[in-house]
Amino acid sequence: GLLGLLLGAGQAILRSILDTRIRTPEDLVSVTELPVLASVAHNKLADADRVSEADGVQWANAEAYRKLRTSVGFVGLGGERRSSMVITSSIVGEGKTETATNLARVLALAGKRVLLVDADLRRPQVASRLRLDSELGLSDVLTGRGSLQDLVIDVAPGYLYVLPAGTVPPNPSELLGSEAMTHLLATVERQFDYVLFDAPPVLPVTDAVILAAETGGAIVVSRSGVIRQQQLEASLEMLQSADATVLGVVLNDVPVARSDGYYGY
Repeated sequence: GLLGLLLGAGQAILRSILDTRIRTPEDLVSVTELPVLASVAHNKLADADRVSEADGVQWANAEAYRKLRTSVGFVGLGGERRSSMVITSSIVGEGKTETATNLARVLALAGKRVLLVDADLRRPQVASRLRLDSELGLSDVLTGRGSLQDLVIDVAPGYLYVLPAGTVPPNPSELLGSEAMTHLLATVERQFDYVLFDAPPVLPVTDAVILAAETGGAIVVSRSGVIRQQQLEASLEMLQSADATVLGVVLNDVPVARSDGYYGY
């Protein structure tokens, strides 16, 4: 019995040592010195797109996105400030599109003029998430098949605008790194207070790295309990090696009890 107890304890300790998954903001300290722009709680009861302040956990999620909005407002105050930024992640399934759409919404609610661009030309999700019906978008603007003015969708006229991904091209990386993309970026930065690009994950493809190097920087979304330290380190190194500015990290899906955080407060 004693031997079994010792073996069980040893297994638990070994598992905890070998498990390099990031779970809390404190875990990020060992990986990077970048700021944690927001920590979004895990919520099984409702989609974060439809937060309700009547529920403590959901209200905490809404407040987390407001904190992200505030953090983004401080970005670049010490130097040249650009309105464009890329929202990406290390791997698939970390919640980058959810973060991009919710950040766009809270910025628009604050009275900012926001353009949300679906730059994930491989697996676009912004249009379906916002229930927008559009077959044309970014790729069609870059290839000259349509104009920006014609293809941008007014979600909240005067505040929130969306440019879907459009036709899925065979060469997404080349399109995002083209002169047409540089020209489009310069145009939208003049027209909007914030331009948010929902880009593919960093590790599988180079699209986000290419785009982040041309914009004002990148926000990296990491899902708690999924992303490993080595994966996050690799993605941050790829962004920084391309001279892209990494603005910070959003830790998504952090497990909390209903009595924790803002609910308890």
